Amino acid sequence: MRQSENTRAPHVVHTMAKRLRLSSQRRLLVVLALVGLLAFLGGARATNAALDLPMTPHPGRLPKAPYPGVYVFDDFGNVDPRNAAVVGGHRNFNWRDLNPAPNLYDWTLLDEWIDAEAALGKKVGFAVNMYKGADSGGDVTPDWVYDLHPNAAIYCDGLRVPRYWDPDWQSAYRAFLQALAARYDGDPRIAFLEISAGAYGESRPVEPGLKSCLKRAGLTSDLWVH
Repeated sequence: MRQSENTRAPHVVHTMAKRLRLSSQRRLLVVLALVGLLAFLGGARATNAALDLPMTPHPGRLPKAPYPGVYVFDDFGNVDPRNAAVVGGHRNFNWRDLNPAPNLYDWTLLDEWIDAEAALGKKVGFAVNMYKGADSGGDVTPDWVYDLHPNAAIYCDGLRVPRYWDPDWQSAYRAFLQALAARYDGDPRIAFLEISAGAYGESRPVEPGLKSCLKRAGLTSDLWVH
């Protein structure tokens, strides 16, 4: 039996009112989202202006990055870009493995990995670490550095840590970096090179539990920066 127009009318009116309320709620959410976005952007500009920092000309893109994209971190397995949306690979290497003796450099590990990545059409980025934290291998400065310069080492609860500010340690590391640059400068397979500055390749000298040990040895914030 068909409903009359009169009996259907209240239902239709109720449904239309409900849709209007939902539409209004959606519009309100959109307006609030836009207001929040504008407030965020305004705050970012105000912060940059206060700190005298330039705004990024193209947000989301790094300036002068010739090979942007996803790089596989610690790409030991040489991930095939045909099976994953990646453009390159990254690996950490140990200073001691590449510089086993004074003025002697063995690039075998690094060369073989770069060759394997390039064979897959991938660019590479890599780091060379000197201290990897107590849980990841510890001090990977070459032993010969400490044999020649015992004062370049600090011992914290039996764990050896580089005295980063020691001039002899710095001289040995500088010579290694110069040799590294001489070998790989201009290599088109390399997208970027990460220069490690502390624990795990990060900008801190050691993990939090060893900070007091280095402070007692003479490390200060100013000394670390300079």
